[in-house]
Parts: sequence; C-alpha cells; structure tokens
Amino acid sequence: MFVLAQKNISLHVIALLCVTWSGCCLHRPQPAKTCPPYVSQRSPLATSLKSPDEGVAADFSEIESYAELKSKTNIDPNSELPLAVDLDEVRCAAARNSRLAELIEAQRHALNCRLGEVEAPVLDRLLAAEALEQRNTAAAGAGKLFLKLVEVELQAELLLESADQLDRLSNTLHDAARAGFAMSNEENKLAAARSERQSSQVKLESSRRKLNIQLSELIQVDASEPIYFKPIYSLKPQPVEHDSQLEITVAETQRPKIVALESALANCAPTNSMEAILAALVPALDASQLPPLKRHLLLASLSKSQRSSSTPADPISRQQQISQIVDAQKSKVRLEVRTALEEIRVATERLSIINENVQRLELAAEVLVLKAELDARQSFQETNQNFSDLQAARSARISTAIELDIAELSLLEAQGLMAQGCERGSFSCGE
Repeated sequence: MFVLAQKNISLHVIALLCVTWSGCCLHRPQPAKTCPPYVSQRSPLATSLKSPDEGVAADFSEIESYAELKSKTNIDPNSELPLAVDLDEVRCAAARNSRLAELIEAQRHALNCRLGEVEAPVLDRLLAAEALEQRNTAAAGAGKLFLKLVEVELQAELLLESADQLDRLSNTLHDAARAGFAMSNEENKLAAARSERQSSQVKLESSRRKLNIQLSELIQVDASEPIYFKPIYSLKPQPVEHDSQLEITVAETQRPKIVALESALANCAPTNSMEAILAALVPALDASQLPPLKRHLLLASLSKSQRSSSTPADPISRQQQISQIVDAQKSKVRLEVRTALEEIRVATERLSIINENVQRLELAAEVLVLKAELDARQSFQETNQNFSDLQAARSARISTAIELDIAELSLLEAQGLMAQGCERGSFSCGE
C-alpha cells in the first residue's frame, strides 16, 4: 500500500515537472505559421501570327446619315412635357430638400432629446448652422445648374437663327448659279457650315439632358424619369458696383457657422459645451474638401465629446481655441468673397469687349446688304464669313453673361445667403 502511494506521488511529481518544463498542452504558445512569400506570376505576351505590315485601319462605310439616325432615335426634349421653373423655385427646392441638411436636422433633434438643458442650446445652434450651410450649398449648386440650362436654351435659339440664315444663303447661292456664276466653292462652305451647326445641335441636346438629370437629382423631384425643365429667366447684364470690404463684412456677419460660434462665445458657453464645439469643429475645418458624408462625422464627434471629458479644462483656453477657429472660418470666407468678386470683374470686362465686337459685326452686316447689289458673289463670301463671326461673338456673349450671373451666385453663396427666403420650419440658427 505504501509502495503504491509512493508510486502515485512519484507519478504526480513527474507530471508536474513535465508541465513546468514544457508548458501546459492547452496554453503552450503555438509556433507562428510560416507562409511562403507571395510571388507575382508574370505571363508572357501571347500573340498570334500576323504581319506587321497589316497596321491599323478605319472603315466608316456603315455610319448612317444624320437624318436617318435622328428618325430612329427620335430624342427630342421638346416632345416631353416641359416644367416651367424660375431661379427662386429651383434654389429653394434644393435648399429644402438637401439630403445632408435633413440628416443633420435629424441628429440635431436626437441630440436635443438626449442632452441636458445646459448643453442643448449651444449644440443646437451649431448643428442648425451646419444644416443651413448645407442648404446654402445645395441652393447655390441648383442655381448654377439652372443658369447653365438658361445658357443652353439661348444657344439653341442662336442655332435656329443660324439655320434660317443658312437657308437664305442657300437661296442666294442658287440664284447666283442660275445667273451663270460658278459657285461650287461656296456650296462646299455652305455644306460645311450646315454640318457644323448639326454637330453643335447634338452637343446642346446632350448638355440639356445632362443638366435636367442633375437638376432633377439635386432638387429631389419625385418622378421616375428626369423632368424636362423649361427655365424662365431674363438674361440682362447690368453694371453693379461691389464694395469689396462691404461684401466681406456681409459674409462675416451672415455665414451661419460663424454666427453660431460667435453667439456661443458671446453667451459664455460652459466648458463642456466648449469641448463639444471643439470636437465638432476640428475635424470639419477643411470639410469643404471632403465628400458630403464624411462631413457628417462631426456628429459622431459631438456625441463622443459628451462622454470623454474626464479632466477639467480651462474655459479661457477653450474659448481662445474656438476664437481661433472663428478667425480661420472668416479667413476662408474672405477668400471665397474675393474670388467671386474677381470672377465678377473679369466676366464684366470680357462681356464689354465681346459686346463691342458684336455691335461691330452687326454694323458690318448692314453694310454687306447694300454691297450685295454691286457684287453678288463677293458679297456672298463676305456675308457668310461675317455671319459666322457674328454668331460666334453672340454665343460668347451669352456664355460670358451667364458666367457673370454665376459669379454673382458664388458671391451670395460665400455670404451664406443662397437659402435666404426659402425657410421651412427649422431653417434658422437659433437665438
């Protein structure tokens, strides 16, 4: 019995020593698995037998004529039921229906329900300001798309005038040919002009469809297909004097985010609110360069900041930090205003130059009408060239006038005023 006990003790000791020396079989560190390095597999260029003399070739024999193609596709925006809209209707629809603004408003509502009475007003102003910034951006984007659509419509009217003029030139050409003049070269020029007009028409129709799609998406039209918008707008450039300092002052006092921050500082927001403001603003300082959804990360920072204030902070230093952020925001706004004012200045000067050129060509056209009675052939060539130059100048005048109006919208956007007058319930930054 004693021998058996000794044997059991010896076995127990041996087992303990084995465990001590080698480690428990269940918890013993397993050796790391060694994997062979990845080796890139390169495949040789597989080619078939062919002669280098074959080279490249192009065959355009199967291309249909423009008239045949149009008869098959039948893409005509005028065949759709147009929806007449003006600039205010478009910008306000975009402001009210901004997806990102609505997401921020939803988070604003949720935070107001969760936070205490002390923090809620400060954060409410900040979120309301951010939502209004998004509405301002959406309204500006819709307004600029609308103006580009106005440009397309005006350029299309110019093309119709070109078609009428080409018909008149064609009749003059036929009359000259019947009178015995050799006009083959002029016929080729006329055919080239018709081809160029058709190509421009195709580009305009494509631009119109793209702009309608983009505008339908931006203003959140409830329709299965993009709507054909018919813009109602009077393009009438007028001289406007802009005081640079005054425009900057308007921007600094009207931009929602700056107003909300300065309001928080003026009302001596408590330290925990300062922490929340900093947590929200620091990742969003250069938010304009980020995709819209990434800008929404500031909301997560807001919620996190309410749970992470483990050490007391100096309220004065926090206020100084937020003041520096306000200064940075004002600097950014000043740059936007000055950029818009420079675009306005350049567009105004270019428009003046182009308009003088249009007037010169219009006067030349009147002179050519009188000259036609003396030399029909020479007059035809000059009239054709003058009309081509005149239409190009008129087209440039339209584009530049639209650029001027877009620059004016950019100024309003920089001042945070694009969503003004589009209020619907929660469009204010709070008191």
